[in-house]
Amino acid sequence: MVKLILIGFMGSGKTTIGYRLAKKLSIPQLDLDALIVQETNRSINDIFAEAGEKYFRKIETRVLKKAIDQNVILSTGGGTPINKINRILLKSTGVPIVFLSTEFETIEKRINQDANRPLAKKTTEFRQRYIKRYRVYRALADIEIITDGIKPEAIVETILDKLL
Repeated sequence: MVKLILIGFMGSGKTTIGYRLAKKLSIPQLDLDALIVQETNRSINDIFAEAGEKYFRKIETRVLKKAIDQNVILSTGGGTPINKINRILLKSTGVPIVFLSTEFETIEKRINQDANRPLAKKTTEFRQRYIKRYRVYRALADIEIITDGIKPEAIVETILDKLL
C-alpha cells in the first residue's frame, strides 16, 4: 500500500520532493504522469493532442488504481484530484496526503509556459484552473506545506517532522 501521497498544482515540486522523500525513507517513488507515459508509450502532450483531456483522465484513474497498491511515495499529476473517483481512491488509502502549496506566481515562473505542459498554455485559463484546483487540494490534504522560496531539502524535513 502507498506510504505517502503528494498533491499540488503542476510545477509545485511533487516529483522532486517525492524523489527526495523516497530516498530518505528508502522506498521507491512513483510519479503518476511518468507511469501513464510508460503504460501508454505516449507522452502526456501526445495524449492530450490526439485524444483530449477526458481520455487522459480515464487513463489516469486506471493507472492510479494500480499505483496506490504499491509500497511507494506517490507523486500525483496536478489534475489527478479534480476527478471525484480519484479523490475517493486517494482518501481510501488511509495514508497522509500532502499538499505542496505554491503561489501562482511561483508556479508561473517555474514552468514558464512550458510547451510540455498542455494545460499551461493560456494564462487566463491557467490561473482559473489553479484557483479551482487549489480549493480541491486543500480539502483533500491532511498536511499542507508552503513551498515558495523553500529549498527541497527543507520541504522534505518539514514533511517528515509533521509525519513523525
